[in-house]
Amino acid sequence: MKLSIVLLGLLLSVASNAKSSSVYTKIDSASCKTIESSANEQDPEIDYYTGHCKGKDGYSIVISGGDSRYSLSLLFKDTLIDFTRIGNFHDMGADVIEWRGRTDAQGKISKLDSLIYRLNIDQYNEDAQENISQDTLFVVRLKGAKSCVVGMVHQSASMNEKARKIADDLSLPCKRLID
Repeated sequence: MKLSIVLLGLLLSVASNAKSSSVYTKIDSASCKTIESSANEQDPEIDYYTGHCKGKDGYSIVISGGDSRYSLSLLFKDTLIDFTRIGNFHDMGADVIEWRGRTDAQGKISKLDSLIYRLNIDQYNEDAQENISQDTLFVVRLKGAKSCVVGMVHQSASMNEKARKIADDLSLPCKRLID
């Protein structure tokens, strides 16, 4: 019994000390296959775009939206996983996404656990009577068709480090995002 407890403690210690690393995917329009775009119309009523981008480990990235509301979804096998359910105007805040995973003894990522993407979200400030744009990082746990958001980090000086810390904590549960 004591040996089991010692071994369990050792395994937990090794797991918590595991290092993570990042790889990146470009999601700009030049790196993605355009599926549909208002740029292809002579006089569109609104702006719209859908593009499919290469991903990692069986995931594809879908950038889509219209009327100045663009966001990221994942495509895993034939399942579309939509994360962003916010009513505000928002746009992709960066042309790359970050994939995080534990590294093996050679320093290579053995399996991707999460991804981080940035949205620039506009909110109307009634006191100042103006729109204020703020970047937010969304942290997604990669669980196949059940992938989900586990954290959001609002604009700050250390937001990238905070998002990576959330991404590397594999114990965090899924969050429910409000429409």
